Amino acid sequence: MSWQDYVNNNLLGTGTCKSALLAGHDGNIWAEGGDLQGKISVDELKRIANAFNDASGFQANGAILGGSKYIFLTTDGTVMRLRKGSGGAIVVKTSQAIILATYDESIQPGQCSTVCEKLGDYLRTVGY
Repeated sequence: MSWQDYVNNNLLGTGTCKSALLAGHDGNIWAEGGDLQGKISVDELKRIANAFNDASGFQANGAILGGSKYIFLTTDGTVMRLRKGSGGAIVVKTSQAIILATYDESIQPGQCSTVCEKLGDYLRTVGY
């Protein structure tokens, strides 16, 4: 299965994510789709990857995704939750990858989180 297949089938295909991407910790995007396709920069993803270790900058200023500001809610070191209006984003960090998915008011945050975390668990079992 290609990285794009994971985005299309395991994230967007579930109907619980409005946009999604897979990237490395270096910010390089492996696959993406949905509303934010082509809008999230390498620097934005690097900042997100680093915030798993030190979220103080996000706590004070929020996170920027695709040029839009998201309010930082929480992280436990592997899952980060961000909010933008009535929607938000879920970010999951594995040993090599970042899974990022957004949701809007028509999607429950927990639904989006569940599919992202399940994909993260799977990628961890196969060494990513």
